Amino acid sequence: MKTLKHPKYIIFFCLIAILIDGIFLCFKYFSQKNKIIKDSSQRLSEVSNLKTDQINSYLSEVKNEVSDLANSSETKFLLKQPIIVNRDIAKVEVDKKAKIIAKEVENYIKIYPKRTFEEFKNDPVFQKITVQDIGLSGYSTIESYEEQISYFQKTKKFLGEKYKNIESLSPELYQKLASDIFTSSDISGFYKLTGPDGKAQDKYLHLIRLQNKTADDISLVILTTVFVDDYKIIKETTNSTTFFQKNSNQRDFNNLFLISPNGNIIYTQDPNKEIGINLNWPVNKNLNLTKVFIQAQKDNKVIFSDAFIDSYGEIYPEFITISPVYDQNKLLGYVALVKDMNIIFEITKDPKNLGQTGESYLVDQTSKLLISPLRRSSFDMFVQNIDTDNSNDCLTNKIRPNSTLLNYHGDTTLATHNAIPNPPWCLLTEINTNEVLNISLKKEIIISIAIFLIFSFVGILIATKINTKLVKKNEPFRQISKFKKIISQLTPKSIVLLSLILTVCYFFMVTPFFQGWKNAAFYNDIPDLFTTTVLLILFFYGFKLKNISTQRLILLGSSMAIFDKLIQIILEEYNYKFGLISTYFWLPGTAIGFIGLFLIFYGFKKEIKL
Repeated sequence: MKTLKHPKYIIFFCLIAILIDGIFLCFKYFSQKNKIIKDSSQRLSEVSNLKTDQINSYLSEVKNEVSDLANSSETKFLLKQPIIVNRDIAKVEVDKKAKIIAKEVENYIKIYPKRTFEEFKNDPVFQKITVQDIGLSGYSTIESYEEQISYFQKTKKFLGEKYKNIESLSPELYQKLASDIFTSSDISGFYKLTGPDGKAQDKYLHLIRLQNKTADDISLVILTTVFVDDYKIIKETTNSTTFFQKNSNQRDFNNLFLISPNGNIIYTQDPNKEIGINLNWPVNKNLNLTKVFIQAQKDNKVIFSDAFIDSYGEIYPEFITISPVYDQNKLLGYVALVKDMNIIFEITKDPKNLGQTGESYLVDQTSKLLISPLRRSSFDMFVQNIDTDNSNDCLTNKIRPNSTLLNYHGDTTLATHNAIPNPPWCLLTEINTNEVLNISLKKEIIISIAIFLIFSFVGILIATKINTKLVKKNEPFRQISKFKKIISQLTPKSIVLLSLILTVCYFFMVTPFFQGWKNAAFYNDIPDLFTTTVLLILFFYGFKLKNISTQRLILLGSSMAIFDKLIQIILEEYNYKFGLISTYFWLPGTAIGFIGLFLIFYGFKKEIKL
């Protein structure tokens, strides 16, 4: 049996085989990954485009519905009817507001049971709760039950007034305050108030005596009042209201509003909603109906509102579609439909072609507020903002082909988006990359094993067959000795210059495979390139060392550290172009780099001892 005269050849060929296998497997992995990402992104875009088309188609149907109503003879007939004052609307508005404010004040007193009335009087939050605007010129205030004095007032001339002084302005109001308040905790009714011009105006009043007292045992009375003339509606006709009722059943809308050109809500299908009020009143400026009405006035066309939840305690989102109503080029008013989001939610929640982790959801373009349910999270609609790269790309019309981005959970996903212009929504569609990147390298691993075995066999064959004299005569490593001699004779400046040249050349060799040197990931590459230059200087310096053991440690350690940095630059460029990659790709190179640094420090330690 022949002995292995030169085992270094086996090691040499094994290392070549490992290098070839590594390059081959990396190439096959990344080529498969890029193809999978490209194909999956295309399918994801098709799903997103289909859902966007379905949402736009539904919105187009809603637009046609409101346009049909705007052109109907019944709508035009109602908008032409005279507008009349309605006392019942004023009563409903005040009664509702009085109970809300009374409850708010009672709850606030419960929070601070040890406060005296004098302390509440100096509390700005308490004042804000008790004195609120109602309608155009109505308001709420709070009175002392025992002293019958107004301590909080919107109208300054009544501030600190005793009820007795109000008798000259409104005998009816004084009568209610002076007598009924002592016999009942809840009083309401109509009365007339005589103004400075001597003209009497109808008002409605609601008084509620609170159950809770202050710490100094003072009872409080909430007073709410409005001018009845502020509340106007149309004189309804049976035929027209029947028509709208049928439309509500057939077209499946939640509510319908008719609005006069100057903003009066003169008709509503749901009597429990806003009616008789004017959208231009300051107190109504934050209503969703007000916002879409103002936009319709400005654009003079069909407008969609943002999605919203109507009031506290509601759980079903809605949106409004409003259209101007014309008759022979004369603006009669506006018709507005309120519809729920159920059909749109059915579209966004459809998991077809989205696997186990894919989902589509809507965000508002102006605030990035989540306005549709999520498939894989319990985030609350109309509470949670979705501030991600995908939502920001939609708002800025930025397109990233085959993009992998972090979602709202911080997971890496394939992501795409579609903007919906009216209403201003963004449809975001995402799927987890771990589900998509199911890459199999079984065949490639078999080929790699075969390459390793072939090269190992060649190394063994050479190590056992080559004659020692022939090896010495034709020593292939003799050139290495010459190389080592040349490097050892270089000056420090020459070593630094050579290292810089090699580093820059490597940078320009790698970047064309990704986005080119002009669009390279400079912020990540520059530290690695600088470190690579330093390591190359160290590598070349190693040839100058006299001690062979120290020299080998420095050369091997710096080579391993250089290899780590060269691989990191490739991964940084890939990460910058295609998105985040698994941590497992960074760990091997990092481990090699740390081992290399350890060998360098150990080599210098030996050099110092010598």
